[in-house]
Amino acid sequence: MKTAVDSPAILIFSSEWDLHARAVSWALNGKNILSKILDVSRFPSCTTLSISPICSVDAAIEYEAPGNDQAHLSIANVVTVWCRRMMVAPNILDYSAVHPADLNNVIADSTAFINGMWHFIYESLGTDATWVNPLKNIGCGGSKATQLRVAHSIGFCVPDTIMGNNPVLIREFCARHGGSIVMKPFLQKGWNEGGVTQMQMTARVTMDQLLDDLPIKLCPAIYQNMIEKKFELRVVVLGEKIIAAKLNSQAHDHSRLDWRLDAYKEVMSIEPYFLSDADNDKIKEFMGKIGLVMGSLDFIVDVDDKLVFLEVNEQGQFLFLDRQCPGLNILQETCAFISSRVNVDMNFTWPSYADYVLSDDYAMLMAEHKEYYSKEIREVRYVL
Repeated sequence: MKTAVDSPAILIFSSEWDLHARAVSWALNGKNILSKILDVSRFPSCTTLSISPICSVDAAIEYEAPGNDQAHLSIANVVTVWCRRMMVAPNILDYSAVHPADLNNVIADSTAFINGMWHFIYESLGTDATWVNPLKNIGCGGSKATQLRVAHSIGFCVPDTIMGNNPVLIREFCARHGGSIVMKPFLQKGWNEGGVTQMQMTARVTMDQLLDDLPIKLCPAIYQNMIEKKFELRVVVLGEKIIAAKLNSQAHDHSRLDWRLDAYKEVMSIEPYFLSDADNDKIKEFMGKIGLVMGSLDFIVDVDDKLVFLEVNEQGQFLFLDRQCPGLNILQETCAFISSRVNVDMNFTWPSYADYVLSDDYAMLMAEHKEYYSKEIREVRYVL
């Protein structure tokens, strides 16, 4: 279906299969606030993208994807850009139609084009548009080392941490913490094993598991001391709005070390949590220093009731909080935040996540998920 976006619009960089992008876009469009998801995950094999005329104030993006999804987006009319999933890494784009002999060249040109398009849009819009998050700060916000340093500098407690792949230093670190530490990947990754998708989570590591140098060298990771938890927090920041959720991860064996293992069980209880004014102020100071306006922060509350900062995910998941604790109303708050630059009458109630689950768009998305995830994982379609 051809969509012409020629009035104030919200542009969402993400995949059409992303639940968060779809729910927000559905809610915005349902209130006559134009939004468009720009999905590059099937570029260049199945999606066409072009920018023209380059040297004109009328520059526009022409987008055509499978399913007759077409759009003409006048860049000058974009008032907000939500960088939900930038998808510029080579293993995210679709090279299924490329001959192996041409793969390296196609990857180089495709990623250069997508990167260039992001920056062209950014330079074209300048300060007239709101970026969630600012393009220039995305890489910095993704640095776990930078996050910990900044959090520590403003007074948050942080775990003792070593990052990298030096076996000697990592073994010394483990010994210093009683022979038992935790290891985290820099990015959560999935792989297919016997027809089942496996995910890499936080793992407990002992000295016995650190005897072989090669696995340590080949897998740079984050190593931290074990912290005895009382419970955990997921804190969603939307500009000046801070929404905290208490995750009762210690009530179940499967979620004690990594609460994300509850994602499919959904037995861990979640409830609203009220941070102190001092902690709210520190979170705002942290976000300002890291250069982000939106993010999902993770904290441990230890047995001494001390708040321990772990990380911020620039575009972390938040709809699971609404699903398990509807009173948090994070979908509504996100829609209000994303649409705040659109000059329309906002005297209405945003739909909830429960409303979205009952929608035709959600049913369509679940059908698309079923078809997509029945195939091999996109990240292993090719080998460089």
